[in-house]
Amino acid sequence: MQLTRIATTVTKQAGYPVRVVREGRLKSLMARHVYEQDQARKTYRRKAYYEVKFQDPQKHVFARKFKDDEAAAPYRHASEADAQREMTQYHPSAVANVKTTRRHSGPPKLLDLSNLASILAPRGYNAKEVLATYQKMYEAKIVSYPRTDDAKISMGQFKQLLPLVPAIAKVVSVDQQLLTHRQPRPSHVTTGSVDHGANRPGEKVPGSLSMLSKYSKSGPAIYEVVAKNFLAMLGEDYVFDHITAELADYPAFKTAFNVPVALNYKLIYDSSRQIGDADSDEGAVQRAVGPQAAPFIFEGANKKPVAPR
Repeated sequence: MQLTRIATTVTKQAGYPVRVVREGRLKSLMARHVYEQDQARKTYRRKAYYEVKFQDPQKHVFARKFKDDEAAAPYRHASEADAQREMTQYHPSAVANVKTTRRHSGPPKLLDLSNLASILAPRGYNAKEVLATYQKMYEAKIVSYPRTDDAKISMGQFKQLLPLVPAIAKVVSVDQQLLTHRQPRPSHVTTGSVDHGANRPGEKVPGSLSMLSKYSKSGPAIYEVVAKNFLAMLGEDYVFDHITAELADYPAFKTAFNVPVALNYKLIYDSSRQIGDADSDEGAVQRAVGPQAAPFIFEGANKKPVAPR
């Protein structure tokens, strides 16, 4: 009740012609969480910590594992001198128990407007711009209905888009030879009912990305991301080897990393690259591990809270 009164008063003082700005239980909680997250960012102070880890000649790092709530573990030191004293307890160790497991990973789920806006934000397009442009493109039948909670598309929608795949792929410069998985994936297509279906390309395929600039400067970027995200479901699974190892003399120190075998759908759309993930598997990862690893002092810091959105 108080928040409704405050919001109404502030909105009227700002000159908006409103009667009552209703703030229900959910809105109130959301507003509180946004405020708390914003305050956490404003009051954030970097606190360095120092930890003993090991590294082999291929730059693979061996470390002890712990849960987030164990961040104050005794082997995370506030001073580098304390970490140096702990490091005197260790010597270089042989690498042991190396295991390789072949794994598969399917394409990422279809995007919603929130995730689309997050992807495009680093390119200079804010959420308001993305929504306004997407709405115009929807009205022109270039993309699907924007404000949907659906995470999948229906079987009918999938079959409707299949004949358009070559044209869509051409517009966004995707090699059609990668689009070999033409059976609907249960992770993306449902046999049940949906209201509007997840965000995807529309029934009208533009002649080129540049043509979409007439809707707004973000038009080409919106269609490229949405189209590639949709086309990724038609690519084969990403295949990689998951490699784990530990130190013979200090088994608590372990390493784990992935080595790509076949990128497949990631050549169409790689979600980790879209969000700027520095830990993406597609880097120059060395398959070889060991034969020895030597201790070193790692400097880390508490994570800065993410921006509320």
